[in-house]
Amino acid sequence: MVASSSEFFVIKGASTYAFKLLAKQILATVFGIGIALIVAKIDYNFWRKPVVIVGLFLLTCLLLGYALIHPPIHGTHRWIKIGPLTLQPSHIAKYVTVIVFANWFEDINRTKNFMHGIAPALLSLGIIGILIGLEPSIGMLFIILSVSILMLFAAGVRLSQIGFITSSLGGVILFLINKVPYATKRFMGFINNGHEQVTQSILGIGSGGIFGKGLGEGFTKKFFLPLPHTDFIFSTIAEEWGLVGSIGILFAFFVILWRGISIALNSKDRFSMLCAFGITLTIFIQAMLHIGVACGVCPPTGIPLPFISAGGSGLVTNFFALGILLSISKKAQNGINTSPGTEWSLRNEK
Repeated sequence: MVASSSEFFVIKGASTYAFKLLAKQILATVFGIGIALIVAKIDYNFWRKPVVIVGLFLLTCLLLGYALIHPPIHGTHRWIKIGPLTLQPSHIAKYVTVIVFANWFEDINRTKNFMHGIAPALLSLGIIGILIGLEPSIGMLFIILSVSILMLFAAGVRLSQIGFITSSLGGVILFLINKVPYATKRFMGFINNGHEQVTQSILGIGSGGIFGKGLGEGFTKKFFLPLPHTDFIFSTIAEEWGLVGSIGILFAFFVILWRGISIALNSKDRFSMLCAFGITLTIFIQAMLHIGVACGVCPPTGIPLPFISAGGSGLVTNFFALGILLSISKKAQNGINTSPGTEWSLRNEK
């Protein structure tokens, strides 16, 4: 699908760029699968070591901070160029936040005290959130905040506190939308049903019919749909593969959701439960947000479709997260309790 949607660049006379885009995607896929296989072999307890967690958090903040002083790319500070490679640190941040939250709320007592238990976790979330908000990347910030709130729920934080935190973070998102001109334009266009990108996306999806026009035969991607290889790749899939292909994509992500939640339910300790829960929801929410934008039910966010949209950073970090999920699954299937005295089951927790 990256190759098909890259026809957009060929028409514009940038066929060399289209070829490089495809080559990078293939290399990122191979590298990502290798990372997943390696991480799957590592005991997931490695990711709960204090030195590892602190190191990941500081590295993430450093990369996000460096992106802010790096020359802007496409008008924002979301990317870092390192030689021929382009890195988007926010993709790393979303999974580092999951690991930090899973480690912190491994101790259930921290869910019972706001100032000494919940507030420190919110502080770490706030630091990462501010850096991503300054890029700005409101879509990625929305994903991280949403997953964090759901992890608080899974950890056992009181609903009254979750409600307060949710309303506060929602206010932050609305404040950013109001302060960032392009975000305000997108949001108001969505409210008034007048956003050109979304309109073209819906027209492309509708023209695909049941079985689609065929691979490479999409028309909307050529002239009317911006960034069909990243932000709107689902529209290209729906136009070329039709309703059947669209349902296939949805089914694949619901399988990930089902298997991820099953792994969390059968995990042997709170850290692995929360980590599996957070990783699964990060992938699923990002996928649903992308598809929602393409179908016109969510404001445009510029969020890629996991594992499918062009982009090496997102692809490799998603495979990295799947590696951790596989490691947790392997321990659960083998019935191994890697944390004596902290055996835990979501179904038995009150």
